[in-house]
Amino acid sequence: MMSEKMLKNKPLVSIITPVFNGKEFLEESVKSVLNQTYKKVEHIIVDGGSTDGTLEILKKYASKYPGRIRFISEPDKGTGDAWNKGWKMAKGDIFGWLGSDDMFEPDAISAVVAFFKLNPDAYFVFGNYNVIDDDGKVIRRPAIKDFDLNETINDRCYVPTHASFYRREVVDKVGLIDTSLRLHNDLDYWIRVGKVFKMYRVDNVFSNFRLHKNSSIWHKDRSLRRSLDDEWMRLMVSKKNGGNTFLLYKRYFIFSIISILIFLLRPILLPLFPKIRKGFFRMKGVPDRD
Repeated sequence: MMSEKMLKNKPLVSIITPVFNGKEFLEESVKSVLNQTYKKVEHIIVDGGSTDGTLEILKKYASKYPGRIRFISEPDKGTGDAWNKGWKMAKGDIFGWLGSDDMFEPDAISAVVAFFKLNPDAYFVFGNYNVIDDDGKVIRRPAIKDFDLNETINDRCYVPTHASFYRREVVDKVGLIDTSLRLHNDLDYWIRVGKVFKMYRVDNVFSNFRLHKNSSIWHKDRSLRRSLDDEWMRLMVSKKNGGNTFLLYKRYFIFSIISILIFLLRPILLPLFPKIRKGFFRMKGVPDRD
């Protein structure tokens, strides 16, 4: 907890949550922000035109907590576009992002504000997170490490978007999300940030990333084509930011061959699929999800 001295000057923290048909877990996400021990927080929820009851939830909470919960609902071009809209609406000094199916730890924002107060020259901080299931049960806590720009561009990103916080100056300096990228907008943005600002890591667990049946990275109907497209877009992000072209294309080629083999042999490999899938995502540079 922060000392009384630190509490005298309370910065406003803006949390951005894009959502589209996220009724199932949205209330838990919203409550995790409302229940923060640090109270000077606004939660901006950018809805892409949901039809599943999400809008009714947003209206209920915005009416009950005016000023603390704000939202817009209109068609958008995806998560990156929603993120940009949220930033433009934000009034805060410190920004964060939370998925509509994820949750913050109760003291997360308090710890972030304390960090920035103790480190006035810092502009970006990220912490650890838990992976949880549909019922909120902790599955595991992935290993993260300090940010390395070269590694992030060419191999793997250890910066969890839902456990990252940054001062307004970061967005003012780096600009908005590149919405021309269909996937990996956040990876591209963290690379851009890392080229300008030092990205600090702390040991605090800030958030809970929910891995459920409809998670985009783990969906049961995830096709081979979609997986290859995902890997291709990651390659394009790396290439855009000066990655080693030879190593990137080599990696994509190997990934493609293995993916096709798994797809062709899936009837035989089906009993082993959970383990194969774990290795599949690790190879792609996605933090382990179970």
